[in-house]
Parts: sequence; structure tokens; C-alpha cells
Amino acid sequence: MEDAAIWLDQKKMEECLHGVADAEASKLILKQMNYHRHVLKSKGDRGLFAKTSRGKALTCEELKEHMRVIFEKNLRIAEVGQESDVSKESERGIDYTNVKKKLIEKRRKDRESRVIAKEKTKLSKLKEEPEVLVGKAIQHLCKVDNDAEWFRAVVRDLVEIRNENMK
Repeated sequence: MEDAAIWLDQKKMEECLHGVADAEASKLILKQMNYHRHVLKSKGDRGLFAKTSRGKALTCEELKEHMRVIFEKNLRIAEVGQESDVSKESERGIDYTNVKKKLIEKRRKDRESRVIAKEKTKLSKLKEEPEVLVGKAIQHLCKVDNDAEWFRAVVRDLVEIRNENMK
């Protein structure tokens, strides 16, 4: 039984299903339908790729008929033949290491911009409602001459801010 092969025409389907019990054949047909629908992007209405009709499971013969219709509606796939199977990267002429690096960098930048946007919303919320800080642990940077040191603290109370104290 060749369940891993891709069926591109009715002949290949018949070869793979020859001598297979109906229950097992139905499973194989459903796998192929999913592959045609999601990977090969075969054309056809939703009901053509369904495994049930009006709440009842389709029979093996009905599933075979659906596959025949899928083959008919998607002749372009059969014309390409086995060349449409997955090939090695080097044969396709695509350097996926660079593509992967670019995608990773893009994802990192997107994540960074989301974090920045989130921090900006937090900061604006703190400016509007500074009482949210009460009871929170913070780190405070103190600069004396040219020395800077971080101190850990817990906000206990709010004091009115005067502009002359701000630098």
C-alpha cells in the first residue's frame, strides 16, 4: 500500500487503493483530499472535500467520486506530474538560510516594536494614574557627581511633584 504517494490522477488513486479494505481506503482518500485542499490548493467547493454529508459519513465509493471530480477540476496539477513533489533546496535554487535569517530578524523587530508599544501604554497609564505604583517594587537611579547607582525600593506613598525638583 502506497499511502505516502501523492495522487495526481485517477490511475494513481486506483493503483494505491487496489486490494485495500473500504475502511482503510476511506482513510487514505481523506488524507489525499486534505493534501489536495491545503497543500496543493486544489479548486473545488467545500462539500467536495467534506468527509460527511448531512451528518452521515460518506462511503468509500462516494469519496472516490469526490476525488475523481477533484482530479478533473485540477488538471494543471496532473500535467505537472511528479515534478510537483517536494525537491531539494539546491534543486530549487533558493537559499533558505538567508530567507530564514531575514524572517527571524523581522520577527525580532516586530516583537521589539510590540514591547515598546506596550511599555509606552504602561508609561502613559502611570502618568495618568500614578497611584498604581503604590506597593510596587522599583529601581531608582541616583547620580552623585559622576557616579550612578541603582537602588531597589518599594513605593509606599505619593508626594506631589514640584517642577523645580525635576531635571
